[in-house]
Parts: sequence; C-alpha cells; structure tokens
Amino acid sequence: MDFDTMSLLRTNTATDKQGFDRKEKKSHFGKSGFGSNAPDCKETWFHAVFNQMTVGIALTDIRTGRWLQVNQRYCDIVGYSPDELRIMNFQDLTHPDDLAADLAQVARMRAGDITSFCIEKRMCRKDGRIVWVSLSASAAWDTEEPFGFYIATIQDITAHKLAREQAKENEQTLRSSLEHLPVAVALVADNQTIIYRNRRFESLIGYTARDVPDMESWWRAAYPEHTARDQARRFWTQRRERARQGNGTIEPYEKKVLCRDGEMRHVKIGGALTGAGYLMTLEDLSSHKAVQQRIERLSYYDPLTQLPNRRLLLERAPKTLADSRSNDRWGAVLLLDVDRFKLLNDTLGRDYGDALLQQISQRLLSFTENRYLAARHGDDEFVVVLDNLAQRSEDAGSGAAERARQLLRTLHAPYELMGIPYQASVCAGVALFHGEQDDVDELLKRAGLAVSQAKAFERGTFRFYDPQIQLAVNDRAQLEADIRTALEQHQFEIFYQPQMHQDRVVGAEALVRWRHPEKGCVLPAYFISVAEESGLILQLGTEVLYGACRQLAAWGHQPVLNKLTLSVNVSPRQFYQNDFVSQVLRILAQTGAKAKRLKLELTERLLLRDVEGTIQKMAQLHTHGVRFSLDDFGTGYSSLAYLKRLPLDEVKIDQSFVHGVPGNCNDVAIVRSIISLAQSLGLSVMAEGVETEEHKHFLEQHGCERYQGYLFGRPARVDVFEALVKDL
Repeated sequence: MDFDTMSLLRTNTATDKQGFDRKEKKSHFGKSGFGSNAPDCKETWFHAVFNQMTVGIALTDIRTGRWLQVNQRYCDIVGYSPDELRIMNFQDLTHPDDLAADLAQVARMRAGDITSFCIEKRMCRKDGRIVWVSLSASAAWDTEEPFGFYIATIQDITAHKLAREQAKENEQTLRSSLEHLPVAVALVADNQTIIYRNRRFESLIGYTARDVPDMESWWRAAYPEHTARDQARRFWTQRRERARQGNGTIEPYEKKVLCRDGEMRHVKIGGALTGAGYLMTLEDLSSHKAVQQRIERLSYYDPLTQLPNRRLLLERAPKTLADSRSNDRWGAVLLLDVDRFKLLNDTLGRDYGDALLQQISQRLLSFTENRYLAARHGDDEFVVVLDNLAQRSEDAGSGAAERARQLLRTLHAPYELMGIPYQASVCAGVALFHGEQDDVDELLKRAGLAVSQAKAFERGTFRFYDPQIQLAVNDRAQLEADIRTALEQHQFEIFYQPQMHQDRVVGAEALVRWRHPEKGCVLPAYFISVAEESGLILQLGTEVLYGACRQLAAWGHQPVLNKLTLSVNVSPRQFYQNDFVSQVLRILAQTGAKAKRLKLELTERLLLRDVEGTIQKMAQLHTHGVRFSLDDFGTGYSSLAYLKRLPLDEVKIDQSFVHGVPGNCNDVAIVRSIISLAQSLGLSVMAEGVETEEHKHFLEQHGCERYQGYLFGRPARVDVFEALVKDL
C-alpha cells in the first residue's frame, strides 16, 4: 500500500509475537473498524478510503485466522459489526464444506510456497444465509521479515454464482431434453464446427463426432457425389438466408441423405438460427414414407399381381399420349384377355386362377423390363402400353405386331399351377395411337373390340382395331413366312459387284438376292428389315458369309482371281452374337478361304451400341487377317474419339454424297473431308455409287482411287463377274 499502515500495524504487534495485543487492537477498532486516534492526516485519509472500498477488505493473522482490521464492506457482506468480528476468525464464518480448501491455501502461504491465492467459497452470514464470495489473499510481509498477517479481499458473487448454477442447471435440463428428443439435433457454430449433437443424431445417420466434426465433412458424408452435394448445400444455404431475413426459423424440407451404413434415408431437415450459429434438426421419415408407400401401393397397385391397377393406368397413360404427340412417334395399347379363365376357376378353384394371374403378371414384368407400362385391367385382362414405336403408322403397326407375337409366345409357354401343369391361351387386341387426341378409354374400347375379333378368329392370336393396319401386318407376317421358306429352299443367291482400284478390278462386294418363285429377283430393301426384326437375319447372314467364303476359296485356285478381296455385309444383330468371332473363324477354316481376302463391312449404327465390345471382336478377327470396312460413312454418327481406336482398313463414302459431286458444293465438301480424314487415319477410301466419268475424275483429283458403282458394273452372278474380271 501507499500508506504507513505497515509501520502502524507493526507497532501494534510489537508486544505480542503470538498475536496482536488485544488492547492495541481495541484502540484501533473504532465504530467502523478503525482506531479513533489517527496518527496524522495521511492515516485518516487511508482509513476513509479503506472503509469506502466496494470490496470487503480484511487484515488477517495468518497463524490464528483472526481479523485485525476489516472495512465496512466486509461487515456488510457477512452481516456482523466490527466489534463482533474482532473476537472471531475466518474459520467461524467459512462454510464447513469449503473450510478445508481455504485452510490448505493459508497453510501453503504460511509455509512460503505461495504468496497469494484466489478461491470461491461460501460464508455464513449472521442472519443464517449463505453468501458466495470470491476471496483473494496476499501476503503482507517482506521476504526477510517474519510472517504476520495477510490481506484478504472478498466480493459478493452470490447472484452471479446462482445465475451460473441456474444456467448450468438449465443447460443440463436442455441437454437432457435434447438427448431424449426423437429428432436428431446438431448445434453448429459460426465457423461451421458442430459443437453439440444429441444421441439421436448419431443413431439416425451413424456418423460420430470423429466422422463429421464440422458441416463440410457432414456434406461430404451425406452427399458423396459432388453435384448432389453442391445442390443440397446450396438449398440449405438459401433456406438459412430466408430464415435470417424472416423470423429465424429454417423452413423444413424433405431430402434423402446417405447414412454411415450405406442406406439412403428420407429425412426432414430444418432448424433455427441462434446467436452464434444455427441449429440443424433431422427427422426420420422412413416409417412415414413406408406408410405412405403402403397407402400408395394399395391405391395404385393390384394386391394379387402387384401390377399397376386401372387407376394408375388411367393416370399415367395420358402422359404417354402427350409424349407421343410431342415426339411425333406412334404407340400402341395391347389389351390381353386370358381364354377360358372362368372355366379354370370353376373346375380347379379360385386359388389356381390366382396362381395363373400371378405367373402371367411375372412374365409381363419380365417382358416389359420397366420399358413399357403393364397393368391389370380386370379379372382376367391385362394392358401393355407400347410407346415410341415409329414415326409412320405402318412401321408402328409392324413393331406392335412383332411385340404382340413375342408377348403371346411368352404367355403361351407352359405353366405349373400348384404342382399341376397348365397350358394357357391369351388373345390380344391392338389399338394404335398418335397423340392426345386419342382418349385412353376410347383406346381401351378399340383394343377390346380387337380382342373380340381375335377370339372369334382363333384363340391365342391378336388382331388390330384398324383393318388397314391389320392387312399390312398380315402382309408382313406372310413375308416373314416366305423368308423362312426361302431359307429352307435355298432361294437366296449371292451377286457380286466389282470394286476397282483405278482401272483394275481388285475385289467385289457380295450382295444377296432373293430368287422368289413368283416375284422373280427381289432386292434386299424389300426383305432385309423384316429378316432383321424377326431374327431370320442370323441364318441368312451365316449363309451369305459361308457362300462368300466358299467362293473366295474357289478364286484362290485361279491365277486371275486369287488376288481378289471379297466384302461381306454384317448386320448388327449378327455381329452382336456372342459367338460371332468363332463363327467367322470356323467358316474360314471349313471353306479354306484366306482371311486376308475377306473384308467385313460394318455400318456406323452398329458401332453405337457397344463400342468396347465391338473393338474387342474386331481386334480378335484382325489378328487372324480379316479386314474391316466402315460402310455408308458419313450417314450416321462416328465419334473420332473411338473411330481412331477401331482396327479399320477402309471407309466407304456413301453413294448419296458421290452422286452430288462435283455440282453440289455441300457434297463436294463432305467427300473431300472424308477422304482427308481417312488418309490422316491411314485408311483406304472406297467410293460407292460411281456412275459417271465425271464422278471418277473428281474422286481421282482428290485422292480417292478405289471405286464401286454402275460405271464399272452392276451386281451380277458369279460367272458374269468372273468374265468381267478376265476381260479387264
């Protein structure tokens, strides 16, 4: 202190080493705790300040704990007068539960281990109330002097302590409430650290504090895919911003999140802004969604077959009709009716009828593969909606007929009903549609009329509502039957069109012709598409490839012809067979043809389905010497990204471009680009449709020296072709 209190106190204690002289103490305790005989003005001023301090101050004997002097604030805090306190010590007023800690600190100070200490403790007031104080004690002697007393200050912190205890109790109550909530709760600080999460948070999504310590790790865990993560985070940020501009409540919304166990779970995400961050809540909607889905399932799905019911059919079909209109594509409604179903129920029982309906529905689902809408329409009726069939009604009719035939074959396969074999029969009615002008109910009526016609004609068949389409379908079916007959009777023949290099024949393209007994020579444009759709192209393609290789082997024994190559077209369906490579190699081995003389022509559309598989098959055959040509180049879609990877030897410029040169500037640009591209890739170029010297001259000028077209010869039988080669 800045006063002479130290000398004054030392004088007071000079006569008693074990304590302060009680007479001297009494003379120094006045009404307010100080002696009435102030030595001078300076001490008087000190006494005034001492008593007016806002904290309680006491000079305490370190050996006995008795108060030597106290100020008025100290008396106010404990409720005792100075006279009462002078015959007491601090042990008398210290709460018993806090006394040991206080004495321990005083003992340390007395031993010289410390010179001061601060503690919070309880003191017992005169009126019996307990008061919390913050006690600060400091030694009041120099290191070279013997210890005597220490200065203690106390502040009443009862209100603060009670408030703190109340806050702690409130926090514990809140934590307890949050821990028992059925909703996951996370408290997020402004720096995006998750500072609290309840047990439900971890049990719901499985992520611990170590897994997701902050919101960035939460977003990454809940949405591993970055696009979905950015979208979810942006959505949440927008909701928080709206809450900041509103009442602070983050409007809840439904979202799927990825849990730690790999499950995608429906949750309702919401929350509220806080003073230093925000609260995020997650409510599990799994059970709610399950109930919702159950209700929806009962409302929209047939409980026996699990197929969509009539209600769902009528809700979904209009969109299909609208899409048909906007895409300018025809579709069809197939109504299926089980023949003699009532007889089955009456003879074997309804359980057998139910078993049949369930198996039919399973076959329908397998047939549609979620590509088409299939529904149960009545007791023994089903509906399949075929969309996106074709742009022309004739083609749509053909496509619908093919699918109807496939479906009926599937449904007519034998059944086993509760251990009993059963052969079912199903009739189908087909009604085409092209847009929203076709009402769903009207289409079903038309299909129903067609079913009646099918039943009247022959059970197990199908009929179209439109007689003209039915006629076209009949013609197509007849053509398919004729192709089968032609294959059985070997009516197909290979013609050969010369391929030139400058003015020399270097090969030929094998082109199939149909020697129809009534229609004469039929060109491929008439029957190839039907053969492709019906699957007969597989047998036809094999026969053509075998015949071409056999001819190639025969030329190998003739000096004039043994250098010729032979190009054979391969259909996509033929190429996609798993055993295509082994089939080609087997035919080469059986016929004795040289692989390096065989050139397989593929179209661009063939390459689009399975690029990697196509490259693999081509590479396998290429290692045996088989060469490849890309037919009709420029009419489809060839990505340079994979075109350069294909083991091609040649590209063929489509005749539609060749016919326009040199007069059409667009065709000129396309032809020149194809030639330049092929040459840059190290491929030879063959131009199709070369019919005039002008065509040939233009192609020669731009670097194309291989040609095929009527200028050099039309497709002809083998003897005519061989004579042409020998003449040249």
